[in-house]
Amino acid sequence: MAFLLALAACAGAACGSTDPSTGCEGPLQLTTSSGPTPTIDWNPDCRADELAVYEVTTGHTLWAPHRAAQGIASPVTYGTVPLGITELLPAEPLALGTSSFALYMKFPTGT
Repeated sequence: MAFLLALAACAGAACGSTDPSTGCEGPLQLTTSSGPTPTIDWNPDCRADELAVYEVTTGHTLWAPHRAAQGIASPVTYGTVPLGITELLPAEPLALGTSSFALYMKFPTGT
């Protein structure tokens, strides 16, 4: 059975900010749905600098949307590029039932 493992990084003063452009307030809660195009959702509603989905055993990047000036807002559906965002790597189909996937997210560090 495949699953999406979520990893996130929030560092510096931004972890205490409520401004979506600078970081997140308090602990970050991540949720994902199942299936070939899972929805990735996080709270609080802050914008990510980076987001990528990897195959756990190989480290192969499966999808990497690229942050625009306004950041990547929650929620995101795997393979669907949010408005104003470009892709570093287009999404590859998820091999459900045979692999585990990791989600990497980075949030602004603030000033």
